[in-house]
Formats: sequence, structure tokens, C-alpha cells
Amino acid sequence: MDAQVGSGTESPDIFSLRAGAAACPLFFTRQGFRCGLTEFIVSLRIDSEYGIHAWLCKEVHGPPVGYQSFERGPMQKTRCCIKAVLFDFDGTLTRPGAIDFQIIKKALGCPLDQPVLEFIDAMAEKRDRRNAMRRLNRFEAEAAANSRPNDGAQEIIIWLKRRTIPMGIITRNSRHSVLRSLENFDAIGATDFEVMITRDDPLPPKPSGAGVLHAAGQLGVKPRHLLMVGDYLFDPMAGKDAGAMTVLLDPLNDHRLRGVDCDFRIRQLHQLRPIVLNGMSCGPLVGDGDALQG
Repeated sequence: MDAQVGSGTESPDIFSLRAGAAACPLFFTRQGFRCGLTEFIVSLRIDSEYGIHAWLCKEVHGPPVGYQSFERGPMQKTRCCIKAVLFDFDGTLTRPGAIDFQIIKKALGCPLDQPVLEFIDAMAEKRDRRNAMRRLNRFEAEAAANSRPNDGAQEIIIWLKRRTIPMGIITRNSRHSVLRSLENFDAIGATDFEVMITRDDPLPPKPSGAGVLHAAGQLGVKPRHLLMVGDYLFDPMAGKDAGAMTVLLDPLNDHRLRGVDCDFRIRQLHQLRPIVLNGMSCGPLVGDGDALQG
């Protein structure tokens, strides 16, 4: 394997690897990365605005040491530049738990294994649909008033904005509830997002990929250059349906999400940074010192 080293005149995303036919998994260590028994020590020149600006590598051989795994998955074939990021809202940019769907479903008579919007849409009478939506709006308004930014949410938005990466929000919530929730953020607001897609828009909700495709068009990127980030199975489903790259935020390693098909699985939002900077296409997983299955 050989490494290409950027000259410092390229974009911040300048480091790439070329592996032979018998490519081995890559493991990032505290000093660089390891491929097999070969460790590459990486020296970085850091620019306060653009992050990593240049890489210098040297090979170091030795037994494996403690590492953080970014193992390539079987589907990974090419690099893919990430040009925009699309976020789910509740439980992703806001702390989980502000809205309790079990209480809502019980109040509406919705089975626990059925999504609320689809349950309401299937009601035969228009009056029943209208009344159920009013009750849902009241629940959401209360939850929005009590919502708080998720850990690292404001920081990752600021970090992406400094890198001029356009962002959007896509949610099954109402626009009013999202805007009300954002009032509880003290460092970011609605104007930091170029697009906001809610159930008030004339688009089928997630898990349909229609909203993700529309967002990609609004953000001026092709779907394959869009990163869809969310904490529920509908988020990667919608992203995959649209042809976008997908990230599942799974802070508790929830057993109910283990079978979700996603390109990346992270536990904290700050772990989006290496995904965005490296622009890798499929398979890697960002963990906290341990490998998870994405």
C-alpha cells in the first residue's frame, strides 16, 4: 500500500490511500493509522479555519496497539465527496425524550407498532383525520417548548457552516414545532439551514426518499454527495431510497437498531467530522474505541 500526500494547495480533503489487490482493513491509531502490521505515523498541519491542511506519513512496523476501528465494509468501493448534510430533527439535533410517541399513540388510539402519520392518514373520515392532527400538533407544541439541543448538535452545525457545507433539516414534524424548538438553541437557528422539509410540505414523509431527493436539489448537490443523518430507522431508509449516504446516530447501541442498513453508525454527533472530512463512501463505522456492526 502507498500513501498520497497532499501538497497543501489542495482542498482540506487531500489524503487518500491506494491498497493492492489484497486490501486490508484500516485502523486509526492515536498517531496515525495501521494496515496489517504496518503503522503509518501521521503528522498534521492544522489550519484553524479548514482543519487538516497537510499530511506527512512514515511507516512504523510493530505489533498492534490500542486503536479505534474504522474498518471498511464489504460494499466500500470508492471515495465519495460529501457536499451537503441533511439532518433529522427530533432525537438527532434535539435531545431524545422530549416527545413521547407511546403517549401520543395511546391518546390517538394508534397501535404501538404503527407510525402515527400513516395511522391518521388511513382514517376514513376527514373529520377524524383533522381532529387527530390537531391533537398531534398540541403534543408536538408542548414537546417543542420543552426540547433542548442534543449533545454536540450546535457545535457540529457551526463546524459545518465554517466549512461552507450547506445543511438542511428533514422531519415528520410540523414546521411550527421545529421553529419553536430552534428557539431553545442559543448558538444556531433556522437561518443556518438552507432547506427545511416538514410534513407541511407536499411530499411523502420518511421513509420515502422523496424529501431527501427534494432537499438534494434545494442544496444544489447530487444525492450521492448528500449525507443523511438521523437516529431512527426511517432516516437511513429515506436516505438509501434517494441514493444518499446515511449515518445512524445510535448513542446507546440500541438493540432495536442493530439490523438497520446504514453506511455509518455513530454514538455522538462530533463523530461526523471524520466522515465529512474523509468523504468515504460505504461501510466504515465510527465507534468509541470498539467496532460496531453498521
